[in-house]
Amino acid sequence: LVSVKNLKRLIELDPSPCNCIAFCQGTISTMADSEILEDIRYFAERDRIGVVHFRNVRGRFPRWQEVFIDEGDTNMLEAMRTYRGSGYGGTLIPDHTPYMDLPGELWWEVGMAYALGYMQSARQALTGET
Repeated sequence: LVSVKNLKRLIELDPSPCNCIAFCQGTISTMADSEILEDIRYFAERDRIGVVHFRNVRGRFPRWQEVFIDEGDTNMLEAMRTYRGSGYGGTLIPDHTPYMDLPGELWWEVGMAYALGYMQSARQALTGET
């Protein structure tokens, strides 16, 4: 499952709503045949996303880099808008965060707090909620 073409083939093998994917947005966006907003739309409109790993990367496989949620190649506000507009109402998980030179696991906690804050403000921008 190293291409969008193959992911599409997988969900077409069985029409069951249980046949869905964990849509790792960062990983999928590194695939050579990915146009991430179109890919989100395709899988969301077919109700084939079980959960979203909402993360951003820079580059394509095999040369890509984990970055903070607002630093990568994908416009994350547009991605969130596309999930919403395509009918996806499930969970968005921040997933990965880049390493920072901080004591212990603090780098992970700081990175997750940053991603969650970004996601919350993006949701508020799209919905008008506070």
